[in-house]
Amino acid sequence: MKKLCLLVLLLLSGLAVTACNEPQVEKLTTKTLQQFYPGDMANVDSIEITDGSSGVRKVFSNKKQIQEWINQVKDMTFVPDSNQEDRSGFLYAVSLLENNQIKLGFTPNSQGGHYYIHNEELTTQIQRLLENGNLTKNDQ
Repeated sequence: MKKLCLLVLLLLSGLAVTACNEPQVEKLTTKTLQQFYPGDMANVDSIEITDGSSGVRKVFSNKKQIQEWINQVKDMTFVPDSNQEDRSGFLYAVSLLENNQIKLGFTPNSQGGHYYIHNEELTTQIQRLLENGNLTKNDQ
């Protein structure tokens, strides 16, 4: 009986140590682009977009154009992807800058080292800005 109690005690101790050593998983929640931004998005003074397939990088610094684009995308949601395994490559990478300092960087499916369900509407708005600066939602 003593051996059985000792064995159970050792097993429970082992489980307790193992549980304490498990990595803490951050609980991801759905957020808008604006909620990720550290500060006031009205202060963004340039946007850099890199096309992941061609490597072409384009910088936008027209304040009116920037604010129109931000107003269209700031409430778009990032829904956490249940699969957080590492990935490589990206469709578009966007950086929002203030005074030449990156304040927020994201892709249509990632932000801050976490992965989110691909946001097609955000991709469309990035493409419009990258290709021709056209911000009208109804254009084809």
